[in-house]
Amino acid sequence: RGEFHNKRKDGSLYWEDASISPVKNSEGTIINFVKVAKDVTQRKKAEEKLKEYQEHLEELVKERTIKLDKEILERRKAEGLIREQNERLKELDRMKSEFLSTAAHELRTPLTSILGFSEILLKRKLDEERKNRFLKIINEESLSLSALINDLLDLSRIESGRGFKITKAPIEIGGIILENVDIFQEQTDKHTFKVNLPDDLVKIEADKDKINQVMENLISNALKFSPEGGEITVSMKETKDEVKVSVSDNGMGIPEKDLSHVFEKFYRAENASSEAIGGTGLGLAIVKYIVESHGGKIWVESKLAKGSTFSFVLSVRSKRLRIRRK
Repeated sequence: RGEFHNKRKDGSLYWEDASISPVKNSEGTIINFVKVAKDVTQRKKAEEKLKEYQEHLEELVKERTIKLDKEILERRKAEGLIREQNERLKELDRMKSEFLSTAAHELRTPLTSILGFSEILLKRKLDEERKNRFLKIINEESLSLSALINDLLDLSRIESGRGFKITKAPIEIGGIILENVDIFQEQTDKHTFKVNLPDDLVKIEADKDKINQVMENLISNALKFSPEGGEITVSMKETKDEVKVSVSDNGMGIPEKDLSHVFEKFYRAENASSEAIGGTGLGLAIVKYIVESHGGKIWVESKLAKGSTFSFVLSVRSKRLRIRRK
């Protein structure tokens, strides 16, 4: 018994359900066969149609399941992003509050010294040596106060998009490096400076004051984060298309988890806070803005207890003027 394809007299095919039984004689010998057949073509067509519907339904269910899975995944991603964004906003709020507290302290500290020593100078008669020493302290604290106020003003100009201008002219970065090293060397007895410059110094189009500000910040940070002293290395390398400047120290280094955040405004590395190292977390954010405004990029490499290297590159697109070092 089974279902078979058969052919009609007109040549068309059809399905039949056939049962074939043997016919035996009295001796049990098969002498013929009896076939009982039924045309089941319509049933087979219905079954095939039903199978097609089932397959189509399964495909629709599969597609819908994939779509639902995708929607669930996207929703979870969106929820995750919202959570991350909320956490980031909370962190920014915390950093801003910490910044306000730190800025108030950073402003108050030099101001207290200036007021205290100026009052002594006004009220007491001092010998020339003590008078000069106090005046030097007042001058240093005034410079510190001025630098902080300038950072705050720069941040305000950057945030508003007004007043912070980049005015480019041919400048020689090597000279800016040497000037800053000379100034900072006079301010420290704990540190030594090593300068690596190419023999042929190059001029490129950049804002001299802003690049000077970058160097001041990077060298100042190197001194600040190596409070025990050590060697500060300032180097410059040239390629066909770029000038690369690096400032390295062998100080406390930066925790790995803080490395991706050091150029964010208000951000202060964990060990900077725990070691009570001064600063508002604005300097490097401003430095990054200056470098990127020149079409350059800046990054940091650091290891805890080994030191840090801050590097930036400026593209050289204009004609360069080489100056032989004397």
